[in-house]
Amino acid sequence: MGIVLPLYHLSLVLLSISFSHVEHRNLVLADESLIQLQCHNAEVPSTCIQCVKSDPRSKTADKVGIAAIVISCLNNSAKVLSGNMSALASAEHDKKVKQVLLGCEIGFSEAETYLIRAKAQLENKDYDGTNSLIREALEHEVDCHNDVLDYKSSVPDSVIYDMRVYEELSDAAMRIIDSLVLLSVSFSHVGHRNIVLAGESLIQLQCHNAEVPSTCIQCLKSEPRSKIADKVGIAVIVISCLSNSAKVLSGNMSALASAEHDKKVKQVLLGCEIGFSEAETYLTKAKAQLENKDYNRTNSFIGEALEHEVDCHNDVLGYKSLVPDSVIYDMRVYEELSDAAMRIIDRF
Repeated sequence: MGIVLPLYHLSLVLLSISFSHVEHRNLVLADESLIQLQCHNAEVPSTCIQCVKSDPRSKTADKVGIAAIVISCLNNSAKVLSGNMSALASAEHDKKVKQVLLGCEIGFSEAETYLIRAKAQLENKDYDGTNSLIREALEHEVDCHNDVLDYKSSVPDSVIYDMRVYEELSDAAMRIIDSLVLLSVSFSHVGHRNIVLAGESLIQLQCHNAEVPSTCIQCLKSEPRSKIADKVGIAVIVISCLSNSAKVLSGNMSALASAEHDKKVKQVLLGCEIGFSEAETYLTKAKAQLENKDYNRTNSFIGEALEHEVDCHNDVLGYKSLVPDSVIYDMRVYEELSDAAMRIIDRF
């Protein structure tokens, strides 16, 4: 059966990518350091780096050029996967499996169209539009990936691997372009400090890498300061939401413990109360470290605070019937906010 060779056996080696440079633009050469910088926020940096380094033009590409290269890798990957699905469908006798594979072929073909449009938007400096189209293309891959999982024995491991690579490249492309959004909306402000206004787009940008973006967004929108906050200010607000959450949970655990007659359960709840109280202390330290621009220690303190919540969450699971669902929900929100805060700070 004539399966198209997997992406990294053929397409990245042969990749030749063209992208335009705006006249009078100040280029930053994509040497090793710039490639590492642009790829390091990706979920799997090595996939991004392999893609970029596969193209000779990366040696003279700026940030937008690197983004264009990754989109081209994505487009090439979609083309290879569409061909793979077509070849598999042609050789498949099971009608249901064949239908799934043909659906994947069409999906990847449509993804190619979205990615061509994404590159055009990138050249027009419409970075939000670029990422929207990359996301549309990714949805086709995700749909296919979910469908073929039921028929994994009919799909070679190499094709499953190529789909995973496609997802990794999509993540890399969107994160690189996110950084371009930040650059495009920054401007000089008081004391020559570069401020990025936290309008709707910046809030979305800072929160979208969180495990649950909606929780991060809800936190930020609850605080009027978010309208004029820069990205550090956004991190401060999320830490404040965390601190408030820890305070509420500490109070809830105290109230539950006071009403509890079972000594063992009471002990667990009192331990949670103390844990969340200590978490508040860690979060106060985290905010101080953030103001001192010690971002590693900031996240270290947020992590310490999170450990107290995780310990409590694990302990109360054995007595879930005695803890209101609203409290369990609040603990889950605390975990989601911790994840959001650390991911935002990771990008500084």
